[in-house]
Amino acid sequence: MLTNSPSLSSGGNINCAVLWDDTPNGGRITVNIEVPRRNSNGDITGYDDINRPLVARIRSVAGQPVASGSLAVPFCSTSPVEITLPAENFPNVPNEPIPAYLWEVPAGWGVTGATLIPSFVTTPGNFRLYQGTRTIRLTPTPGGDVDLRTFKYSSNCNQTYYPSQPYRLISSPGFFRIQRTPTVAITAGPNLAYCGDRTPRTYTATASQSQGLTGFRWSYPSGWVPQGAATGASIVLVPSGTNAGTVGVTADYNCSPAAFSTSQASLAVAYSSNLTPVVFTALPNLCQGETKTLRVAPVPGAQSYQWTLPSSFLTPTTVAPTAPGSYRYITQGPEITVTASTAPYSSGSVLVDVVAGGSGCGSSSATGSVIVGLGDRVLAVTPSPGSVFYYDQVCANQPIQFTATIDQQQATDVSYSWEVNGVAVGSGGSTINTFTPGPARA
Repeated sequence: MLTNSPSLSSGGNINCAVLWDDTPNGGRITVNIEVPRRNSNGDITGYDDINRPLVARIRSVAGQPVASGSLAVPFCSTSPVEITLPAENFPNVPNEPIPAYLWEVPAGWGVTGATLIPSFVTTPGNFRLYQGTRTIRLTPTPGGDVDLRTFKYSSNCNQTYYPSQPYRLISSPGFFRIQRTPTVAITAGPNLAYCGDRTPRTYTATASQSQGLTGFRWSYPSGWVPQGAATGASIVLVPSGTNAGTVGVTADYNCSPAAFSTSQASLAVAYSSNLTPVVFTALPNLCQGETKTLRVAPVPGAQSYQWTLPSSFLTPTTVAPTAPGSYRYITQGPEITVTASTAPYSSGSVLVDVVAGGSGCGSSSATGSVIVGLGDRVLAVTPSPGSVFYYDQVCANQPIQFTATIDQQQATDVSYSWEVNGVAVGSGGSTINTFTPGPARA
């Protein structure tokens, strides 16, 4: 439909405006041209119609999406931030960039690079509408998360004939999130409590933002007691020894006039009705007749320690057995001193059963192994080199070397005694050299 041109016009050019009624696609305009037909004298004898189709490309963003995005800005920050959307052209005019964008910005924020305009979209009451380019510079006020709505805008189109202009010249809204809400997390601290254990333990929290942070608020299981203030990033708690539960923390922010408290971060602490597991701190191997101390780490809440020893080669020096012939020994502390037997070699297990007496806790235990003597065993001597053998025989009058090996050797001052045919031939080393018998050799 031609809207600003007479139905008849002469000349080589015609100006007209076309109403496409918000159609986002390209279309065609058909122009009817009458060309005069003349005779040889130049007189007009009639007219020939020429239908000339013209392709029209429409600068439309109707229904087009706007790229989404996000930007992290601290809750209390008032520092300027810059947002730039991706460059885009009109879908049907590939070489022509979209000239303008609309931005919905919270009231009270500073805006650079855009102009405040009367709103012609349904804008929330606490937002204002700005026209600018795809880049805008904002100065925020303290506060929480914000979703900015953005629109592509065909601002260079002729709006004269649109009844609801410029509403028909904008795209679908896009959303750009300003992420401002801080968070908190418990980043360190044990998640298991044992019966009878009242050892102080430390829990540490980390807040995602430091600006405007005024402190932390901790919560903890009933019966647990904090040592010192409970408002810092770390808290020291003394467990009750009889229960567990949840340790929680909240971070508080204040940057007038805005204030904020994070959601609580929680750490579930499980409870074991048994004593803390037993851990050996000294479980040495011993030479014959040697006296040493066996030790476990003190167990919180334990009132006694019951040791079970292999009596054939370990004998307590200061503790009597619980009953005649018994291998169990009760101590009030977490250690026991023993003397090893004089047997050449012994090995066995040591069981430590930690009993809590009348504390109401279940016992815990640990088992370890010790070796008494030079080592596990003396391996068979091995003649060397192999060249002295002829099948399963030893050649006569040949040098031969014997080496003794001790598995799991404990001592460093080991000496060796060698005999050949019942006759001592040397001592001191683990290797001897000799000759096989033969003619002219005894």
